[in-house]
Amino acid sequence: RLVRDEATTTSSDTTLAIKDAEQSLFTTPKGLLLLELEALVRRAETTSSRPALPPPKPVLQVVQSLTRVLGFKEVQLNRFQVTKAAVTVEITVPDIEWAEGLFKALEGEDQYIDWREPSFTTRGSVVVGTFTALWRDLDG
Repeated sequence: RLVRDEATTTSSDTTLAIKDAEQSLFTTPKGLLLLELEALVRRAETTSSRPALPPPKPVLQVVQSLTRVLGFKEVQLNRFQVTKAAVTVEITVPDIEWAEGLFKALEGEDQYIDWREPSFTTRGSVVVGTFTALWRDLDG
């Protein structure tokens, strides 16, 4: 009865394991019953469906590509952000020509992300560019 009451508050896999153990109560020597029950519960817990982690994004490869394009002394990297959906880079450059040139260089540089149209803001004598790229579907 105690085992049956415990089964009402556990996962369905664990409940099935406990019911299997109850059925074997009369066919298994009592010394082995506890070991069998523990094994059934462990097996049910390890085989229960747990959410799988998504595969990691190739962040290091993207950083390598960015260093080839952004590694000029005229380029100041203000922000580098990686999320599960996108990569965002904010840079400061001397003028709009620099910003547009960097975007053109980034567009064809990386096989893992697709760059979207950037936004540029003039701040005094420099230009701040925000570049965003979406991760490509790497599973397909």
